[in-house]
Amino acid sequence: MDNYPTRQHFEEAASGIRTAMPDGLNPRTAIVLGSGLSGLADDVQSPTILDYRDLPHFPISTIPGHVGRLV
Repeated sequence: MDNYPTRQHFEEAASGIRTAMPDGLNPRTAIVLGSGLSGLADDVQSPTILDYRDLPHFPISTIPGHVGRLV
């Protein structure tokens, strides 16, 4: 990925997320969890988990303790 993502990168990432969603799942809300709060994602019932590595143009997490996934 270039240093600065383009609109095309964002559109392709969003398309990758939509494609990976189970049929009928159309999230309307997102919660961004910072350091120390990722444990809240463990409480999600019936989660869909997407690894950043599987999504186009998503940065790979390199910080220890950051899982690098969308839940």
